[in-house]
Amino acid sequence: MNYFPSWLHNKVAPSDTRRRPDQRALENGDMKAAADHKDFLEQKQRAVRKYKEENSINHVAAFFEPWENPADGQIYYMYNRKYFEHNRPDKDWAESPDLFTENCAPEIRPYLDALLGQSKNKKE
Repeated sequence: MNYFPSWLHNKVAPSDTRRRPDQRALENGDMKAAADHKDFLEQKQRAVRKYKEENSINHVAAFFEPWENPADGQIYYMYNRKYFEHNRPDKDWAESPDLFTENCAPEIRPYLDALLGQSKNKKE
């Protein structure tokens, strides 16, 4: 299911779950590395969330748009035809977040470093 041959690496978005280092480690039987990768990914997500909350930045979906259903007045999200029709064929990953690497935007780094420091202190 998570087979990720080398010929596919340059054809899928950086956010494709087959790129998850924790899954790779788990599939290779390295439980310690899998747990470490998963912990890092979770801390990175927390850092992004904290940065956005403190700076009043709302999440905006890249590939879906809100739509109000007139039948029930509820907001639903409809696919906006950007990913498969434009981004993927052009290999334009600018709208795809960097989820699985240790890289992060400079404005996120202080938040991530603080969380990683807290996590390290808890383990000691």
